[in-house]
Amino acid sequence: GDSNQVDRALNDSDARIRLVALRATRRYGYDLLSSVEALIGDPSPLVLRECATALRTLTGSSRGARAWAQLAKRHVAGDRWSLEGLGIGSDLNRERCFDFWMQANDGQWNTPAGREIVWRLKTPKCLPLLAKIIASPETEQAERERCFRAFDFFSGPEKDRALLSLANVDHADRSTILALALKHLERPAPKDDPKIEAIIDELLLSSKGTKAFLTLVQSYRLSESRQDVLDMALAHLSDSLGYEAIRVLVELNQGDELLDQTFENADRILQSRLTNLIGSSRSEKAANIVLERAIDPSVSADQRLEMVRALNTTSTGARGILGYMELDEYPKDIWNETVDILVTCAYANVVDWA
Repeated sequence: GDSNQVDRALNDSDARIRLVALRATRRYGYDLLSSVEALIGDPSPLVLRECATALRTLTGSSRGARAWAQLAKRHVAGDRWSLEGLGIGSDLNRERCFDFWMQANDGQWNTPAGREIVWRLKTPKCLPLLAKIIASPETEQAERERCFRAFDFFSGPEKDRALLSLANVDHADRSTILALALKHLERPAPKDDPKIEAIIDELLLSSKGTKAFLTLVQSYRLSESRQDVLDMALAHLSDSLGYEAIRVLVELNQGDELLDQTFENADRILQSRLTNLIGSSRSEKAANIVLERAIDPSVSADQRLEMVRALNTTSTGARGILGYMELDEYPKDIWNETVDILVTCAYANVVDWA
């Protein structure tokens, strides 16, 4: 624990000894900051990482932030351990660390190593820089998505301002960028904001017929788009996009009514395909539309049994049928055939009852 021994160890030729000496400085309450400053030029990444993490204890220290900035200048892109060490060391002194880092690099932050620090340094001052990285045509998709995820660590008006600055982005992948910007806004997002409304309108037009369109309609509950969602369901009667469209549709205002009306007016073939689609959607609201007709004696027995087979593929549908049977409110003319169908159900409690 002798301070002279620790000082000698800080200058040892073995990086492991220098690292232990730095830890000893922390443990025994010696001048930690002076030790870190002495090691800023150290050739060992291991020692530099230890210096960065040691600075975490110097909360609010300008001198500590200045030392951190010098360590950040030595960060090499791709060294995730160095990056995490810098992140840990800055977490309780972020704003000062950012300011001194920008001074240290003369504002030339946009390098591979600098972009990694912007991503990791969780200060609102980094938000406009994250937006610039996202907007750059030179940014790879993986880095762009990583920068968007960094927004999840922030909240407040600075976050939304940075995301909405992307409204004017000139990029070949503009639609994807705008969709992600909307996704990461604070909830509930102000749909009546003219800038957001303009982005939504543009995205609805460019993404129609895709999963991104459904995500947008669902996120902002755009009930005025329910016909477009229904059209998607009808265009994808046998695939997952159709199932998703049904789930989104019935959650919209008057969406279940539109589906009900469409089912009512459909011919036998379309009703059959819609029945299977609704059954596969695993939507309780959608299943109820079919269930009401499955117990309607005015519908032919063959059609009702077809509906029962589709409903039997889902927990909601099978239990719905079972509920009517337990209340003895199920049509007797298809009772036995329905029991035969229910015993093939994947849900044990339904099979046990049947």
